[in-house]
Parts: sequence; C-alpha cells; structure tokens
Amino acid sequence: MEKNYGSELKDLAGLEYDLYKKTDGQAPMQGFLEAYCKVEEKKIGPVKATDLEVTYKNDKGKSVTNKICDVYITESIKTTLENNAIKYLIIIINYVIRTVVSLIMAYCGCDTESIKLQFVTNVVFVC
Repeated sequence: MEKNYGSELKDLAGLEYDLYKKTDGQAPMQGFLEAYCKVEEKKIGPVKATDLEVTYKNDKGKSVTNKICDVYITESIKTTLENNAIKYLIIIINYVIRTVVSLIMAYCGCDTESIKLQFVTNVVFVC
C-alpha cells in the first residue's frame, strides 16, 4: 500500500482518522489508517507508534497534527482481546455441557461408550 500511495498514505490515513473521529467511530475504515500504522509499527514498534504525532493535511488542505495510530492500535488490541474472550468462553461452555451430559449419562447408565459419546456429541452440537 505504501508503494502505491507513497507520501499520500499519511494524508489519506489522516483523513480516515478525522472521519472516524467525526462519526464517533461509526465510519467504515478504508484501510489507509491500518496500512500507515502497520508501516510505522514495523519501523518504531507498537508502543512508540501509539505516541507518534503525525502531521497531515485535512480535507480543507490545512496541516493538522494528531496521534492517529493510537486509535488503530487501541482498536486492534481491543478486538483481539474480545475475540479471544469469546473463543475461550465457547470452549468453557462446551466443556461444561460435555461434563454435565457425561454425568447424566453415567447416572442413567449407558450400555457402551459409543452410545455415550454419540449422545454427548449430539447434545453439544444442538446446544
């Protein structure tokens, strides 16, 4: 992306940042902010990239300075944490369902392990 846009990438990332801030985070991201911040992350690291003040031209052609990568990196970390939380929550729920069904099957007295396994699989799949 940097090869295609060159020095314009910083201005396009700034415009995307401005739109994101104006719409209170509701504007769809186009990828310029992500591309610019990933380049900066590789150069100076994610911690320094969040504090990096970038000067760019806004939609009126005026030079503006903001910490534009802070938004992208913060949102990226937050999304990763939320995704991992959901993933582990699903694993825990499946484990609990499997354990409860196994206990019920042991209480009822299944004849074979294959019937027990089939029942547990069906219940976990349905839930």
